[in-house]
Amino acid sequence: MKKTIAALVIGLIGFLIVGNNKKLINTDIAVSSTTAAAELIRFDEGKKELTFSISGQEIVGKVNYVAKRIEGEKPNGWHLGGEFHGGTFVFSLRGDQAEGMVMLPEEGLVWVLENSLKFAPAWRLRKLAEVACAEMPVVKPEGAGAAAVATVSTVTTQAMVPMMNSKVGAKSTILLDFVGGNIQDPVWNGGRAFVAAPANFTLDQLKQAYDVVAERYAAFDVNVTTDYSMYYAAPVKRRMRAIFTTTDFISGYGGYAYIGSWRASGSGCYSSTVPCFVFVHSTGNAKNSGECAAHEVGHTLGLNHDGKTGAGATVYYSGQGNWAPVMGTSYSKPIVQWSKGDYAFANNREDDINAIALNIGAGTSGFCYSSVNNVASPVVLSGSLAGVISNSSMSSYYTVNVANSGSLTVSVNVTIYGGLNSAVEVSCNGVVLGKSNLTNSLNSNLTLPVKPGVYLVRVSGEGEGDPLTTGYSSYGSVGSYIVSGTLK
Repeated sequence: MKKTIAALVIGLIGFLIVGNNKKLINTDIAVSSTTAAAELIRFDEGKKELTFSISGQEIVGKVNYVAKRIEGEKPNGWHLGGEFHGGTFVFSLRGDQAEGMVMLPEEGLVWVLENSLKFAPAWRLRKLAEVACAEMPVVKPEGAGAAAVATVSTVTTQAMVPMMNSKVGAKSTILLDFVGGNIQDPVWNGGRAFVAAPANFTLDQLKQAYDVVAERYAAFDVNVTTDYSMYYAAPVKRRMRAIFTTTDFISGYGGYAYIGSWRASGSGCYSSTVPCFVFVHSTGNAKNSGECAAHEVGHTLGLNHDGKTGAGATVYYSGQGNWAPVMGTSYSKPIVQWSKGDYAFANNREDDINAIALNIGAGTSGFCYSSVNNVASPVVLSGSLAGVISNSSMSSYYTVNVANSGSLTVSVNVTIYGGLNSAVEVSCNGVVLGKSNLTNSLNSNLTLPVKPGVYLVRVSGEGEGDPLTTGYSSYGSVGSYIVSGTLK
């Protein structure tokens, strides 16, 4: 290798003094006109070497991943992944055009090249955390949570994995891969092939992790599945694979993902099957592994971390009271929701729900998810019905036909991993007769006397307490529920 990492970083313009603080600046670096005639990014297919220059520094790297770019039916360039001393790279070369990333993990930096000419590349220096989630906290394992007790049978092959689907027919797909296997992708492990060992979960643990992820994405038009065929049948840019593994090929993290790789898959630096990872040895138990997977998939959809500023500044906010944001550290809280930063000293005001919906499609509140369920077209409540609240402005409506005077009980139950703080309201002829939103419970229950007539039941999501202290707003109160009505 012609240059060390130290020379690459020190020799480049990337840090400027702004006021009294050191701040990393995204600086465009263009080569001088005297070097523009030479191709500064060169791939030697025979030697499997890539030579590239950044601000006059020439780097020669080993290429581990090689794939031909196909446009139509003809090859149109190369997709390359590799490594050099202290760093890794990924490039997409098409004719005279080049895109690439040069990752410097020890420095927490990445050089990004976007749609540039190979003989005049314009690099930008960015923080690695702006491109990838590289710091998801680890927690101490809790017995069978991260690796099952030896006397309990664990799932180690795909044939042992139960086929589970949260929403068959949805526009997008999230594959939860608990088995792993042979992995080779240009952005992972310097393009080197490796084996991702199974998560080593028991069947119950596997279902637990699955249920967490399925509930986090219940409000959206996405199928959370364990079925490979569902994943491969989904269009590129409409799918993501989250691999749960005991192989910590990147040590010290609970998980890892590339930000925005969902919609970028199959273009630029990303392969059509780019995955994200959950390192189950570092998450502590199956519930935490599910939370980590929801978090990492959120990154692939373009979401950034939810943290705090001020005296308690942190990149990962662990929440308040019983609540935590998905894009913070949600391991220890029973109520986990998407956030728009409406807690005190939030560092990120990003509208998670809107951002996800733009990428994978918003869900539809109401019965069986697929029907539009509103006050103009309520569903007859008979027995128990499944529903979904997709955002805080939506409600689901049901009618109950009462023939004789008596007592009406309406109950809304949310799953153990749900994020919907449900409320139920009953009205007749436009007059609200009662409402229930239980404190310290996601479920709601309402009983009231009724006379013959038609009653309207409304199910919605609510907040609880003060979101600036120990509570949370109604914003992230979305997800699935079961509503039932009983007349006595």
